[in-house]
Amino acid sequence: MPASSIILDSSDSLIQEKQTWYRCPEMEENKQIGLKYDIWSAGWALFNICSLDDGRYLLDQVEDFNTWKRPDVPRIYSRDLDRVFKLMTNLKPEERPNANELLKEKIFNQ
Repeated sequence: MPASSIILDSSDSLIQEKQTWYRCPEMEENKQIGLKYDIWSAGWALFNICSLDDGRYLLDQVEDFNTWKRPDVPRIYSRDLDRVFKLMTNLKPEERPNANELLKEKIFNQ
């Protein structure tokens, strides 16, 4: 069972607040979320680590994901890392990699 499913099925108020930390396009479209949401969230956690900033405020400001441009990972990091971030935060969940696909990326195999 994906971690996101456990979180979204919980009645705990703190957990309900955290479920929106990394708001994703499928939530806006009232689609069911699953493992691809976990990849989305991990991508934003990666962004937070790299930027030393909280990406949640960026997501809170999104009015329409279709016209929104994701930020880049700071330039001090490789473009390969930015590519991984962009893959993980693809607006189309079906185009986000799963964990096995992600680990095949060049940056993890150097």
